[in-house]
Amino acid sequence: MDLAYPTGEASARRPAVVFVNGVGGKLNEWEIYKSWARLVAAHGLVGITAESDPAKPAESVRALFAHLAKEGAALRLDTSRLAVWACSANVRAALPFLMGGAPAGVRAAVILYGTGDAATLRKDLPVFWVLAGRDSPSLLEGQRALWARAIKDGTPWTMVSAPDLPHAFDGVEDTSHSRKLVREMVEFLLSGRKDDAFARLTEVAGTGWLTREQLEGDADLASLKSDPRFGALLSKLAAPSEPR
Repeated sequence: MDLAYPTGEASARRPAVVFVNGVGGKLNEWEIYKSWARLVAAHGLVGITAESDPAKPAESVRALFAHLAKEGAALRLDTSRLAVWACSANVRAALPFLMGGAPAGVRAAVILYGTGDAATLRKDLPVFWVLAGRDSPSLLEGQRALWARAIKDGTPWTMVSAPDLPHAFDGVEDTSHSRKLVREMVEFLLSGRKDDAFARLTEVAGTGWLTREQLEGDADLASLKSDPRFGALLSKLAAPSEPR
């Protein structure tokens, strides 16, 4: 298991995003997963990636979460605030786990270009799901069937259709639409965690590495700009040309 931590107070217990390895092997050595873990860490969350037993991927997922529940304090994790991120074939293990067996601390999930089976769909778990329109017909069919169930059951899913994007678009497609969806996924993972976000920004501002221009221009922070704390933080920051 590898954990990407935010910088800042070393003793602080942080919410985390678990990148599900539902296919087995050393998925935590894949650059796309390491990059995602670093990205969420840059926004104040812990990014967790792990190896998995190829013969027992579903059991490996459950074992990982059991380990986090047991060792959360030692790992400086707030296990009451976890999110799950799964894509492609990993969704086969993640979806049944999320819909029947995930611990109460799992508060949200991001699913990309994958499908799986679930006996029931939870109505208390927010999910951000992106369907890549240039994907294989079988994956598209499976996802659309799940979306139809989700709509019928009234689940709190945000379902995004991206007809112009391929499978694994977040790693292979450097377009404005792909980047926009990555930003939206990060915002979704941070939603409901504005206090954490402002605490993180305040920490970074205190190091002198954050400028007013950077704060105003960061598209990932769009959801925070209506909060009065955003303006207060701006007023404390120096523009690049101003002395500190």
